[in-house]
Amino acid sequence: MTSLGKWIPVSSGTTMGFSRVSFGNNTLVAIGGYSLCFTSSDYGQSWNQGGSTGIWARDISFGNGTFVAVGTSGTNISVSNDNGNTWSATTSDVPTQYSIDGITYGKNIFVAGTDYGYNISSSNGNTWTQGTKVTNTINRISFGNDTFVGVGASGGVYTSPDGKNWSEKNTGDSSGYTAICWGNNTFVIGGDQGKIFTSVDNGETWTPRSSRTSNNLLEGSFGNGIFVLVGDNGTIITSQDNGVTWTTSSSDTSYVLSGVSYVNNKFIVVGDHGTILQSTLYIPPSRGINLFIQQ
Repeated sequence: MTSLGKWIPVSSGTTMGFSRVSFGNNTLVAIGGYSLCFTSSDYGQSWNQGGSTGIWARDISFGNGTFVAVGTSGTNISVSNDNGNTWSATTSDVPTQYSIDGITYGKNIFVAGTDYGYNISSSNGNTWTQGTKVTNTINRISFGNDTFVGVGASGGVYTSPDGKNWSEKNTGDSSGYTAICWGNNTFVIGGDQGKIFTSVDNGETWTPRSSRTSNNLLEGSFGNGIFVLVGDNGTIITSQDNGVTWTTSSSDTSYVLSGVSYVNNKFIVVGDHGTILQSTLYIPPSRGINLFIQQ
């Protein structure tokens, strides 16, 4: 069975905090407050300072050769077409006093969610269209199996087939959700005080799971059969059965871990104080089968 090895710290070259990390075009891009951007072209082994995003970035996504960062300050949206080396501000119909908290890419469009329930979509990151407004803040958005799922404050969970028209779902819980990811036909959401729910029907119904932590969960990722969620106080938890059971993984740090991405058979985790961790996957060697045929 595939398993995670030890988490290894990697020098980032900064003590500023990272909020998220995304992979695309053979490049990892980590973003944060104060226009922070660092990039890696060797799957997270070494990092270099990228261009200024011009925003206090909360999330980032890659699609169609473009990285799009969203957050607060300035225009709240910044676009890079050269792997994070330079960034250009862009605008949307959402009032700039509302932060844009989450973004994902699917069906050839970027979809972002904001404070006060606004959501917007764009094919290139430069021109945005506002969709139906939902009840609560949308903190994070994920895409899988032709469905967008957004999560937010006060137990808010929303699904959309196109990133524009949204319907509200119910988990039976009123916690705030700040993490969502998709893999192996399963959506996993996490949030306040370690709350976790899973859905295998595109977000229509949700099942509560025990996370074995009371720390807030902030971001998730999936790769090679493993879900990884990260959060406050250096929290890392993993699941190898589609989010049904979870195991605590030692990060050897107490810093907030707020971003995680899967690339090249390992997970890259980012967080406060310039923290970057990587964990390789252990994949047992395949065993050959000898066939003996009796004459």
